[in-house]
Amino acid sequence: MGSSRNPNSSPLSFAWSYNGRNFEVTGKPSRFLFYVGLDGSERTWIDFRERLVNTFKKHFEAKESVIMVRVKGNTYIVDFRRMFVFWKDIRCVRSIAWVDEAGTRFDPFRTFYCECWHNDKALDNFTSYGRADAVQVLLKIPDPYYYLPLFPTFEVAKAA
Repeated sequence: MGSSRNPNSSPLSFAWSYNGRNFEVTGKPSRFLFYVGLDGSERTWIDFRERLVNTFKKHFEAKESVIMVRVKGNTYIVDFRRMFVFWKDIRCVRSIAWVDEAGTRFDPFRTFYCECWHNDKALDNFTSYGRADAVQVLLKIPDPYYYLPLFPTFEVAKAA
């Protein structure tokens, strides 16, 4: 039986390609979720809070593949094409997924999460609400110009 996968490509390259295809074919997203690991044998996903979802939708629909946001003093790089969120301050990564307005769910090829994200701070940043929970967009990269190393180390001085 043949495989549509290039035998010379790495599994990670295939995963990024698969995830990128999700970004290209999806309809307008209505929900965004992040991966929190296994609960027994079940994969567990939690919805991002509404304020983040609204920010994500705006940039996702504008085909900006990557945005850098600051939430509660923490900096996160959200990569829609590769389907992960990177907590820049402690260099940890989690997979993301979304559901479009038609109800189709788009999951990544492989799921990632760091043990360091099992603290309450990360979950609180993404799921809870408060008066001063502004979401500040620090950087956005339009899709036609997409290139970002897997774990970027650059600093952003001001909003783009």
